[in-house]
Formats: sequence, C-alpha cells, structure tokens
Amino acid sequence: MTTLYNSFVFYDTYALKNIEIDWKKEKLTNILDRWILARFESASGEMTKLLEKYDVHEATKVIDALIDDLSRWYIRRSRKRFQQPIKNDHRIASAVLYRSLLTLVKLMAPFTPFISEALYQALKKDSDPESVHFLDYPVGDKTLFNKELVKSMGLIRDYASSGLSARQKAALKVRQPLSSLSLKIKKSPFNKKDETALLDILRDEVNVKKIIFSADLKEEVVLDTKLTEKLKREGYLREISRLVQGLRQEAGFSPKDQIILYATGDDYLVDLMKSSKSLKKSVGAATIEFRKVAGVKANDELLLDNYRLWLGIK
Repeated sequence: MTTLYNSFVFYDTYALKNIEIDWKKEKLTNILDRWILARFESASGEMTKLLEKYDVHEATKVIDALIDDLSRWYIRRSRKRFQQPIKNDHRIASAVLYRSLLTLVKLMAPFTPFISEALYQALKKDSDPESVHFLDYPVGDKTLFNKELVKSMGLIRDYASSGLSARQKAALKVRQPLSSLSLKIKKSPFNKKDETALLDILRDEVNVKKIIFSADLKEEVVLDTKLTEKLKREGYLREISRLVQGLRQEAGFSPKDQIILYATGDDYLVDLMKSSKSLKKSVGAATIEFRKVAGVKANDELLLDNYRLWLGIK
C-alpha cells in the first residue's frame, strides 16, 4: 500500500492534470508508455478470468506485480521525463500514468475498497461517477495489448537484475560506468522495432556502454570490469552529481530551482569538474565557483577514493 500511495504522490507532484488523449489515434513512441499500457490491459483480462473463477489468491498476486511494475520500473525509469519535462512527452507520460493509476484502483476496488475509493476521489474528474464502486470492472483493451512487448520487457528486467547482481559481487557501484555486459544467448531475442529502445534501457539500468550476445560464455552474464581512465572520470562525475542532488534535497530545492555550486578539493577532481560540459545541467546549477564559502548548505570534506572534495550549494 505504501508503494501504491507513493506512486500516486509522484503523479500528484509531477504530472500534468486533465489531459485528454484518444488512445486509438495517439502515436505512442516511448517504449515504456507502450509497455505499461500493454501490461495493464493484459492484467485486466487476467484479473477478470481469475475472479470469474473466484481465484482470489492468484488475483492478488497480479495486483502486487502490477504495483511493482508501475512504481519500480515505469515511474523509476520515467522519472526524468516528469522532473525535466519536454512538453509533448510530458503530456503523454502524464496521461499514461493517470490511466495506469485509475485502472489500478478499479482492479483493486473489490480487494481494498477504502484506499481504492480514497485514491479514486483524488483522481476522478467532475464528470466521472461518484464512486469507484459504481464503475465497470476493467476487462482489457485489446487495441493496447502487446504480448510480445510485455514478454520482452520482462526479459530486460531479468537481465538487469542479473547484471546488477554481478556488479554487487564485483563490488562496483552502479554509478561507475563499465564497458560491457555480455549475455549467454546466441542472438538478440527482441524484434527489430523494439530492440534498440529495450537495450538502451538495459544499458542505462546496469550502466554499461554496450550489450553483447554470446552463446560461448560460462556464466549467464559477464561484466567487463576493467576500468579505463575515461570510465573512471565518468564515474567520479556521476558520484559528484549524486552528492549535489543529495544537498539539493536536504536544502529543500525543487527540481526546477537553479543553484550556485561551490567546490574545492584535489586538483584531479577540480579539473574534472571544470572540463565537464554536462555537470551544470545534471545538477541544475546556474554557475559553478571553485572556492569554499561559509553560510551555504555543504557537506563535510570527504574522499572519493583518495581524492578530497568539498561541495556547497545555495
């Protein structure tokens, strides 16, 4: 229930409201949008079949998996689209998230009538029926269903989980980019239309530069753990970005607020920050000043490996 409520809070905080979309005519280009809609339509049909047999236990498993997919994959993978929005993409993502939450509370209504009703009241439009319990139960829209895409995204999540486990065993932080992740399969299992977008998600999730398919591996997944100087520098920049984002959150800045970033430390990190073309944008900084000042939100001086760093923001 907490995960569900947090998904609603994310929608309420970042999504555009009262978006009207003709789902039969709108061309959805983002693969996550297409997947989560297909996932919900598939689950709606599955839930209907289970409840017609009064298989309540299995039906609750479907809901649990849906909440996980919505929160821990769709929302998490789409966070940037909401927090750093591009106009039309933000509009579509907002409509997709609204439809997903509304479908979810309809599916849950017979199981959790009170929280379903509370969320429905927060989501419903003036023209909608008074209660979620007055609505028809979702049966699934076949025009949005895509069995192959649902299966493919499931594979991507499995590969990502295996890749992250391999990183953990190798004691490599996720923020440290790596050269490649190799999978023990002969060739790509994805269709040409979706392959690039799916592999982009996998690369980003495991933080590798490329995905390799090879049937000759001894293990199911193999990470290239060799760190070049270029990869190390990129890893340090990601770590610095994470630290600044933490300071922003502690100081109560919103994602849209521009900050002044102050930094001092060993020359290696200072030179790295000066040479970066993307750091200011990634942390929402109007300027970066390489000096230590008082009266700002700052961290205690820390070590990144053996390099000293102090950061402050205002």
